[in-house]
Amino acid sequence: TPATVYRYFDGKEALFNAIKLDRLDEMDRRVAERVAELRASGKPSSEALLRAGLSAFRDWCLENPRLASLVMEGFDPDLDCADATMDRYYRSVNLASELVKEAVAAGEARPCDPRLSVSLAIAAIWGAIESLLRKRSYPEYWDKGTEFTDAMIDMCLGTIFVKEGRV
Repeated sequence: TPATVYRYFDGKEALFNAIKLDRLDEMDRRVAERVAELRASGKPSSEALLRAGLSAFRDWCLENPRLASLVMEGFDPDLDCADATMDRYYRSVNLASELVKEAVAAGEARPCDPRLSVSLAIAAIWGAIESLLRKRSYPEYWDKGTEFTDAMIDMCLGTIFVKEGRV
């Protein structure tokens, strides 16, 4: 019943934030598992690890488009949450930021603000995903979600990592 919700949550927004955090936890597990699997397979490059994480984010969004839309834009942000909750909101961003820091330290990536670079990459990839979900790209890409978003992932990684021939 509606009254039962208030027994467990302070209100509708608290319920929505719990749902959002639950779905974020699911997505974060996918991202962390993909990175861990690649790391366990040998000595992957920092770029390959970050690509794996960004691809896992993309895959989760394409497999769960309604949930992804809810998580990425459907709920109002909880601006007054505790630090521990804020850490949950940005668990995958923090993982990716650490990968970029490692790459910068190893000379594989350009010096940058890792959190900013990763945040922009995720925003750009989400924009590409959203353009597919909302049919805002050319129709020839509507059924090519992975190919379309791989191009965006390549663009984002190209701004972070040092490669021969890249400016």
